Amino acid sequence: MTRTISSKGAVEIDANQHIYAHPEYSNKLFEYKTCGVTTLYEIMKYASNTYGSRPFFCYRNSSDQAFQSYTYNEIYKLTHDIGSGLAHIGLQKSNGTFVGIYGLNSMHYGIFLFSMWPFSWVSVGIYDSISLHGLQFITRHAKLQLIFTDDLHRLRNLIECHEETSPLRTLVSLQKPNDSLLQMAQIKGLRIITYDDLIQIGQAHPSEPLPPKSTDTAVIMYTSGSTRDPKGIRFTYFVSYKNKSRRVIVELNKNSYHTLRFLEILKTR
Repeated sequence: MTRTISSKGAVEIDANQHIYAHPEYSNKLFEYKTCGVTTLYEIMKYASNTYGSRPFFCYRNSSDQAFQSYTYNEIYKLTHDIGSGLAHIGLQKSNGTFVGIYGLNSMHYGIFLFSMWPFSWVSVGIYDSISLHGLQFITRHAKLQLIFTDDLHRLRNLIECHEETSPLRTLVSLQKPNDSLLQMAQIKGLRIITYDDLIQIGQAHPSEPLPPKSTDTAVIMYTSGSTRDPKGIRFTYFVSYKNKSRRVIVELNKNSYHTLRFLEILKTR
């Protein structure tokens, strides 16, 4: 049996979901102008400054192991290390640079996504179950120069369906590729860098961020392509507080646990 522990000083705004809010914001949203947050990257900076030593991502490698966690400060540094690594290997810091993320929903997916924000890059989500045709279409249509993937099966898919005329040149793999995949990639003219190596490159070669404007494109979400070619929708870096959910609250208090739904705060264009 689980027991709900009330956050100190918070007000319960949903008895069924046990959702709590700061007492001053139980009936309204937080006024973003007081903390200067207008973009996704500014949320990252604000959260790091406000909740720095508190856990951001909690995870465990297997069910019989204890949970571990990354703090807000650790994630802030890690995303800048990854972004610096990408900049050092040749990814231009520009809102015209598109980067694919091909994998399952996971902590590493989120970290790589957040690594786009300090440098104004556009992340393009690719369904883990998408067809090879859909994978080729999105790579070509979004002009992806680099794709991150989380396992060797999807890494093989990227190599096998790579077209000579494709803009794709670099693959970042969470798992270390075997010699066979490395040889296949070399034949296709693709460079493979592991996630861990990319972090080390960024740590050795820090790069100055290029913060996005609120009107810049942040994310392109493509449909699965189950009927026709996938179709993409653009979301900007602008953080919208005028949405239908009254529970999207930027700040509760420093001792509260809170959840923020990513797509609810984005604005389409």
